[in-house]
Amino acid sequence: MEFSVRYIFIPKGKPETLNIRFKFVRGYFLELYYLMDMSKSMEQDKETIVRLADDLATELKKLTPNLKLGFGSFLDKDSVNSAKLSTNWDDPEGGMDALIQAMICEDIGWQTTTTRHLIVYVSGSAFKYAGDGKLAGLTTPNDMECHLDDEGNYLFSSLQDYPSISQVENASKDKRMHVIFAVKENVLPLYREVSTLIAQSEASELKEDSSNIIEIITSIYEDISSTLIMTDDSYKFPFLELSYAAKCGQGQDFVEGLSRCEDVDINEEIQFNVTFKISSCAPVGEHYSSIQENSEICSYNGKYACGVCVCNEGFTGKHCECEDTLDSTSGTENCKAPGDLTGKDCSGHGACKCGLCECQRGIEGNLQWKYQGEFCECSNFDCPKLSGFLCSNHGRCDCSKCSCDVGWKGEDCSCDAGQDRCSCEGRCGEYNDCIMCKIYKTGPYLASCDEKCSKITIEEVDEIEGTENEKRCSYKDDKGCLVISSYEPTQENVVKLQKEPNCSGKLKTYVVIGSMILLILLIGLLALIIWKCWVTIKDKREYKKFLQESQAARFTQVFIDKFIQFSYI
Repeated sequence: MEFSVRYIFIPKGKPETLNIRFKFVRGYFLELYYLMDMSKSMEQDKETIVRLADDLATELKKLTPNLKLGFGSFLDKDSVNSAKLSTNWDDPEGGMDALIQAMICEDIGWQTTTTRHLIVYVSGSAFKYAGDGKLAGLTTPNDMECHLDDEGNYLFSSLQDYPSISQVENASKDKRMHVIFAVKENVLPLYREVSTLIAQSEASELKEDSSNIIEIITSIYEDISSTLIMTDDSYKFPFLELSYAAKCGQGQDFVEGLSRCEDVDINEEIQFNVTFKISSCAPVGEHYSSIQENSEICSYNGKYACGVCVCNEGFTGKHCECEDTLDSTSGTENCKAPGDLTGKDCSGHGACKCGLCECQRGIEGNLQWKYQGEFCECSNFDCPKLSGFLCSNHGRCDCSKCSCDVGWKGEDCSCDAGQDRCSCEGRCGEYNDCIMCKIYKTGPYLASCDEKCSKITIEEVDEIEGTENEKRCSYKDDKGCLVISSYEPTQENVVKLQKEPNCSGKLKTYVVIGSMILLILLIGLLALIIWKCWVTIKDKREYKKFLQESQAARFTQVFIDKFIQFSYI
């Protein structure tokens, strides 16, 4: 049963309680849809179900005279044009596809009000779900729409992927469906786990010949028809808080926090107290009718209430600015920097929203520090420093590079624009060349390293921290990594070198090349395994055929026990 509260005045900060009373009546309308696995393994079960169809209707009418039955079937991805039994290449079936279609298609004939909806899912196999279709090239996510033709055949079998369990659970909630998984013993643990993820569902063991199907359905229906659960959609309104108390029968007291009553008899009165409370952020006197529908604040794609946007279906984001049409893979793929194989969105320094990176701010408690760039790959606080000042206090740090004020230049903006190039650069160029030849065995000084760098002492440290008088130097090596060093002008020929270059999330070339070689080897190995399996299967078939032909070819020995004399005329 579904009902809505159209208007209730709730003063801010003061709870308001609504008392709701129910009585179960006999003959509540029941719609039951029987959804059956039509694979070859269920052949005997199909015959049993056909034979027991009348008995099932008779037993259910004992529970409620208002009964409506429907039947459907499913296989795997190829459409089922008739209720003929078939075999599949693999074991799992396309039951989740069928379950979604049975729930959401209006052509099935579901009534929308004052009706219990029951789907009996009968199978002896596991099922496929979201992602499995990609193995067959079906990369389009399931759209949760009805795609049945006039004859009831599923048209999108080869066009989109299987639905996920969460999609089935959402459809079950939206359409108020109760699902019974009547399955064979070998897959019962799987479906019991699934039933914990789908609201209002149970899993029961089906005998090998399905002879207990009537018992399963009637037993679970009796439990359903004697259980009352209160649910709500208050999650759509973040300013609204709901709480429950239940009185499950005469002579009982209200139990706070209880929203479920079981073993309820016909005509027994059940009471629920539903307490509504508006959060403190709502203005005084605000109630349901004053919510701003399609608010400008919410990009005209949602309602604005209590300082929060509640987005319409198909939109998401803080201000409902994003179309909720991207799947989880393609939506974040746009937030990965080209060439970055680490798999992190926004270089690990931000969040992906609507396919764009929102970079972190307030780094290490400094509200001015933030990550920058299309993929948050740089920042406004990781620039060369002099005397502890970013960009020597003569410029601003923009995406990890100094943008110097007028009259200043250099990597750290420490050079007066009027000075010549050599004095402006200080000793960074000289020290960088010596680091190249003495530590990394490369660079322009390699042939004369002992001569030109003999007086220079290089001290390797874990991290360049920087002091007030320290000048920071850096250069990019042939792998794109930043080699960082520093020196103090007062200490002659002494330079500190950070042991590990800053590669900013880039992978080393040999790692990329090694990964590509490994991938090629794996593809080749997979192809070899597939070829070997194909040859083995083919040989086995030929050998089996040979044995069958050998057994069929029986030779009969004929013995002549007397001679016949021929005479010539």
